[in-house]
Amino acid sequence: MSFYEIRTKIGNFESRQDKLLSLITTTLFMALNILVVDDTWIIRDNLRELLEEEGYYNVEEASSSEEAIEKIRENNYDIVFMDYQMDGINGLEATKRIREIKSSLPVYIHSLDCFREEQLNEFGATGNIRKFTTSYIDDIFNVIAKYENK
Repeated sequence: MSFYEIRTKIGNFESRQDKLLSLITTTLFMALNILVVDDTWIIRDNLRELLEEEGYYNVEEASSSEEAIEKIRENNYDIVFMDYQMDGINGLEATKRIREIKSSLPVYIHSLDCFREEQLNEFGATGNIRKFTTSYIDDIFNVIAKYENK
């Protein structure tokens, strides 16, 4: 956003410093930090690119549950999209371990499988998104919309 666009939106910014600060804070600091976990690089890469095209530039990737757990220990994420079926620790077991580190972090299992709510609750997953369905991308963005202004 250019200075002109900011000035047009808020008018005389000297008399509206609070509005300017609010606009800058919203624009620069309210972006979601998203972690995409999948052992298939093309899925990680495509989902990251799709999110970036929509303006979500704070997207990181992990290629395994172990890497995801380590990243979550070291960083603050707002949402995690976790593949279920991976070598080593599966996505549900990883989610259980993540709950020990960050109990309120939303973790959505994205997989070919459909899980019952009881299964998701048992491991602490927030929800399930089915991969490769006609609604997959919409489901991803619906999840993101829930957390955008929190």
